[in-house]
Amino acid sequence: MKGRGVDATGRSTKRERYVRLNHWVLAAPAWRALSCEARALLVALYELYNGSNNGALFLSVREAARRINTSKSTASGAFQALRDRGFIRPNVKGAFSLKQRHSTSWVLTEFEFGGQIPTKDFMRWPTASENQNTVRGRGQLVPPEGQMEERKRVDRSICPSGRTDSPNSEPPRSLRPDTDSLPSGVGRGSGAKPTASVAPRPWRWRT
Repeated sequence: MKGRGVDATGRSTKRERYVRLNHWVLAAPAWRALSCEARALLVALYELYNGSNNGALFLSVREAARRINTSKSTASGAFQALRDRGFIRPNVKGAFSLKQRHSTSWVLTEFEFGGQIPTKDFMRWPTASENQNTVRGRGQLVPPEGQMEERKRVDRSICPSGRTDSPNSEPPRSLRPDTDSLPSGVGRGSGAKPTASVAPRPWRWRT
């Protein structure tokens, strides 16, 4: 049985490779904020990792698009999302102008690199600066607190009375002109022109 990759009991002695996704990674806000394409790309990078080649994970945008079955622009955006959230960082950037062409090599921050302990940058996402621009609703950004107060101050200086209606909106009922004394057919929105001018009523003192 020797030389066939099995021991005396018939069990395989070869170490099977696999991709492991820890639960603490899946529970991280950075992972949950990734798109499906970015998650697939991260799994593809994990697939290249053999336990000792971190920093030498060569994967181009073109090859990544082929692996995750998407376009090059989508794959490029997935790379950027993984970098922004701290899952990967470039080690040696690819350059086709060199004599020996190569794609960018990547570092997975979950694992050690260069004798240093794993940085796990994705566990610190989002940062304090990114928290100030938290997305609310469909792409609507919530401005920082200082900017919100400044906006309110400018609004009060423009409209001291606190009115927020537009200049073309109708005035309140109490500020509209009294049209009850006009002849029939003459009024706001009727489109008819008055045939005669209406004299104002004289003032009278009540006794």
